[in-house]
Amino acid sequence: MPEDLLPKGIARGSLDHLLFITLTVAVDYQRDAISLWNASRKTFEDPATRYLYDPKAVHEAKPSQIIKDMLKHGLSKKSKKDAYIWRTNALTFYKKWNGNPLCFIEDCNWDAPSVLKRLKTDTHLYSGKAVADYPFLRGDKIGPLWIRMLRDNIGIDRLKGLDHIPIPVDIHIARASLCLGVLKGTLY
Repeated sequence: MPEDLLPKGIARGSLDHLLFITLTVAVDYQRDAISLWNASRKTFEDPATRYLYDPKAVHEAKPSQIIKDMLKHGLSKKSKKDAYIWRTNALTFYKKWNGNPLCFIEDCNWDAPSVLKRLKTDTHLYSGKAVADYPFLRGDKIGPLWIRMLRDNIGIDRLKGLDHIPIPVDIHIARASLCLGVLKGTLY
């Protein structure tokens, strides 16, 4: 899988690996997976854009610089939207979890269903309005995908309750499976 290939200099299971997977998967919507993960690896390996994977550095960067740097290697296809998603997730991990998504997972007692629920419900106030802490990472497909990647790609084996997490399936694969008779049922 394209997300299995690590950028040069990343150790499997490290905080860098966790941030690489977490921030990249959050912008994995309506994208070709191979090109997204290739662009993310190039962005990580480029010293000028490496800061994008450091929540503290993202906090200190201007939004316009984030937009520019996400475009440099094709990490972003929808510049403002992708930069908003990336920055909001990074700032949430920086401000609430000391820049480490594992602190969030630990706060959920390593319970995968709790992680999924919190992805959907945790908010912060911005200009007097409640704003989602984890845009797109909290989605019906991306949230379960991220949780499974925590175990399968990063190697976090302390997660429990994974049998209660839906398996993320692309809608086209689900439709093809139904049409071919591999599965029976209906799509919701």
